[in-house]
Amino acid sequence: MGTNQKEGATFEEILEELKRQTGDIPAAEDKPADKAPPQEPPKITYQEEAPPPPQKEKLEEFLNASTQNIYSSTKQKSKPLLFGTATIHSFEQEFQQDKNQATRMSEPVIDAKTLRQYQKFKQQRVEKASDFNLEHEDEPPLITEPEEFDNEQEFNRPEDAARIEGDLIALKKSLRRRGLILSGISLVSVYIAAAAQFALPVPALFSIDSPVSYLITNLVLLLGAMGTVFSTVIFGLKGMLKLKMNRDSLPVVTALLCTLQLVLMLITKGNGLAAGGNTFVLAPIAIVGLTCNSFFKSMIASRTVKNFKFISSEKYEQYSSGVMANEDLAEVFTRGTVSHRPVVSFNRKAGFLTDFMYYSFLEDITDKFSFYLVPVGIGVSLILSFISGFMAGSFAVGLTAFTAGICIASPFSYLLAANLPLQRAANKLSKVSAVLLSYEAVEEFSNLNAALTTAHDLFPAGTVSMRGMKTFAGARIDDAILDAASVFEASNSILRDAFMQVILGETKILKKVDSVVFEDMMGVSAWVDERKVLIGSREMMIRHNVEVPTEAEERFYRPDGLDIIYVANSGILTAAFMFTMQADLKVRDALDDLVSNGIYLVVQTVDPVVTKKRLSDTFAIDEEAFKILPARFHESYNKQAGEVERASGLVSNNGKFYSYIEAVVTAKRLKPLVLFSMTLVFASIVLGMMLLCVLGAVDGLSEFGVITMLLYELAWTAAVAVLPLLRRI
Repeated sequence: MGTNQKEGATFEEILEELKRQTGDIPAAEDKPADKAPPQEPPKITYQEEAPPPPQKEKLEEFLNASTQNIYSSTKQKSKPLLFGTATIHSFEQEFQQDKNQATRMSEPVIDAKTLRQYQKFKQQRVEKASDFNLEHEDEPPLITEPEEFDNEQEFNRPEDAARIEGDLIALKKSLRRRGLILSGISLVSVYIAAAAQFALPVPALFSIDSPVSYLITNLVLLLGAMGTVFSTVIFGLKGMLKLKMNRDSLPVVTALLCTLQLVLMLITKGNGLAAGGNTFVLAPIAIVGLTCNSFFKSMIASRTVKNFKFISSEKYEQYSSGVMANEDLAEVFTRGTVSHRPVVSFNRKAGFLTDFMYYSFLEDITDKFSFYLVPVGIGVSLILSFISGFMAGSFAVGLTAFTAGICIASPFSYLLAANLPLQRAANKLSKVSAVLLSYEAVEEFSNLNAALTTAHDLFPAGTVSMRGMKTFAGARIDDAILDAASVFEASNSILRDAFMQVILGETKILKKVDSVVFEDMMGVSAWVDERKVLIGSREMMIRHNVEVPTEAEERFYRPDGLDIIYVANSGILTAAFMFTMQADLKVRDALDDLVSNGIYLVVQTVDPVVTKKRLSDTFAIDEEAFKILPARFHESYNKQAGEVERASGLVSNNGKFYSYIEAVVTAKRLKPLVLFSMTLVFASIVLGMMLLCVLGAVDGLSEFGVITMLLYELAWTAAVAVLPLLRRI
C-alpha cells in the first residue's frame, strides 16, 4: 500500500499494510522483528476550554456552563420527564463554587450519622444475630467462636462461602421446623378456644366447664410454644430490659402477658370464666403470633440464602452501588438538573463485597415500630382495662380487656410489612443478577434523584459500528486508522471497539500515545509519534484552526443518521469516520425506569459523539434527563466510582447498566410500598383498639372473643400480604 493508496481498499488490505509498516509481518528478505517492549500508559489530562476573548467570556461561559438546562420542546416520540423545573444558576456563582469545591471534592466525607452508625456497628451485629442462633438444634450454630470479626461469623473471604451457606440453610430449616411445631400447637390451642366459644365437642380435660384444667392446658400449650422459640423470647426480653424494643418484643410481650393472665386466673380458680362470657383466655392469639413470627423470619432467612448465592458467586463480576457522601461534589455533578438536595448513586467494581451478614440481619422499620408500639400498647391497654373492669365491676374482665389490648397491639402482620416487599425485590433482582440486602438500602436510596454512569455502560459492545471513512489532502487511510485506533485505545473511548474490529484486534500494531487531553464536548488530543493528533467534532477542528469541509460538503458524504468524527495530524485534516450508535433494549428499558422515577442520569464520557441530543434521539428519552459530566470532573468521578478491593454489598449487581439501575430504582420504589404496608398494620391496631374500647364501655367484650379476634388479625394479615401486590416495584 503506497502513497497513492485508493480509498476503496478493503479492511484486510489495510490491516496487511499496517502490519508491514509496523514490522509485525516482515518482508521476505527480512528477519522476523523482535517483540516490541511494552509501552508505558500515556499521561492523561483533562483540559477545559481556553479562556475566550474578553468580549465573549461571559456569553460563552453561560452557554457552555454545565448548569444551563433550558427546556426545549420535546419531540413527540420522547417520553415526558417527570421532574420539577431545574434551577438556572448564575455563571459567576457557579464558577466560584466550582473553584472552591474543586479542592475538596475528592476528599472522603464522614458525616455524623455515618460515624454514629459505625460506633454502633459492633454492638448491633451481636444483638441482631443472637436471635438467629440455632440453640438446641443438631445443626452447627450460625454464630460460632470468632475467626476474624467481632465474635460473629461474617463473610470475610471467599473461603468462608461454603460454611456461611451451610449455616444459612440450617437456619432456614430450623425456623421452618419451629414454625411447623408451633403450627401444631396453634391448631390444638385454637380448637380448644373454639370449643369453648361455640360449644364444640372436646375432651372434658380441655373443656371450659372444668376451668382449672382448661387454664392449665392453655398454660402448658403457651409455655410449650415459648420453649420452642426460646431464643426469640430471650432476644425480645433483652430488648425490653435495655429499653430497646425490637421485632421480637411484640410477640414476646403478648406471650408473657397472656401467661400472666393464665396464672392470675388460676389463682382465682377461673372465677368468671364461662363460655360466651366477657372473660376468656387469649393464649391462642399469643401462640399464633409466635407461629407467624417464626414463619416470617424464615422468609428473611430464605431471602438471605438467595442473596448469598450472588454475593458468593464467582461467575459474575461484582459491583457495589452506593450514594455519594460528599454533598459538595454531588451538587457539582448534578448542577443544572435536580432542583433540590442531590442524592446521587454510583456503581463501582469491587474485588469483594463485605458486610453481608451484618446487613442481612440489620434492624429495620419493624424494630423502630416495636420501640414505640410496646409502651404505647401497654399504656392504651391499661386504660382499656380500667374502663372495661369498671363497667363490668370485675377484675377478671379488666384483666381480659388488658390482655386483649396487648394482642391487638401485636398484629401478626407487622413483620410482613417490610419483609414481603424485600422478598419481592429479591425475586425480581435475582433475574438481573443484583441484590438488595436489607431495609437499610431502602432508607439510603429512597430520595435518589440522580445516577452516575459512563458512556460504556450506555453503549455496550456491538452498539457502536463504523459505517464509512473518507481521507483528505491525500492522506493515507491506514495512517489515519492507526492514529485514531491508538488514541481511542489510550483514552478508553466507546469508539475503541469499532476500530479494533477494523484492525482485527491486533493491538500490537498500535502506536505509542502520550499526553492525552480531553476537551469538553469536542474530542481528544494526543501526541502520537511526536505529532499532535486531534480527534473530535467539527467544532474541535475549527477551534484548533484546522480547515474542515463545509456543512454542505459534509452532508454529501455523511448519510442521515450517521455520526462523524474528524482526525487531524499536525494541524492538517486527514480523515473522517462515520458511525452508527444503536440502543440496547435492556439499556433503553432501564432509562425508561429512571425517567418514570424522576432520576437524572449524569454521564461521564470522552467521546464527542455522546451528547444529550444524541442520547435523546437514540433512546427516545427527553434530553433533559441527561447531563454530560464536564471533563474537569472526570478525575473526581474516577475516584468516586473507580474499582476498589472491598466494598459494601448492601446494594450490588453484576456491573451491567440495567442491573445497576434495576437495583437502585427498586430500592427507591420500596419505601412508599413499605410505608403503605405499615399504614395497613397501624390501621388494624387503631381500629381494633377502638372496637375494644366501645365494647368494653358497654360491657360487651364477649362480642370480640378470641376466635373473632383471631379472624380479625388473619384478615388484616391477608390485606398486608395482598394489597401491596397491586403496586409495582
